[in-house]
Amino acid sequence: NYVIVGLGDGRVLVKRAETLDTVLSFSVAQDGTDSKRRDNDVTALGVHERSSRLLTGTRGGQLALWDLENGGDAVMRFSPHKSSIVAVQCDEAKCVSASTDGEVRISHTASGARLYSLDGHSRFIGTLQFDEHKLMCDGTGALLLVHDFSAPKNHREIL
Repeated sequence: NYVIVGLGDGRVLVKRAETLDTVLSFSVAQDGTDSKRRDNDVTALGVHERSSRLLTGTRGGQLALWDLENGGDAVMRFSPHKSSIVAVQCDEAKCVSASTDGEVRISHTASGARLYSLDGHSRFIGTLQFDEHKLMCDGTGALLLVHDFSAPKNHREIL
């Protein structure tokens, strides 16, 4: 059991839950970039439930997928947003991210290619969750949106 923390200085710490001893520490800054830049601040974390992968989002709109079993090596990096990422989740097929630009992006996990883009949310998106067929997110005032990927195109429910 572990606790994973993303920090404002661009570092990610993996700690044992029982002792809080640091097991792994790495920076999200790309090699050759200034790790002190605010664009590297870690603003969102998502752990892949069935693997040792971690998805991070930054203030600069960058996503990175990390392999925690291999010392925190970056598997892939891509920039689906132009502003701060506030929520992320991933599985074997897709990485989903929400940003203060009011957009939710669904990207292919292996390549980072954009699969879908959901625009029109406010900049106050706070959370998102998905399963195999549905994506739930806020960011439209007092509404919770449910996007059904198994339904016909342009179908959505508002709760």
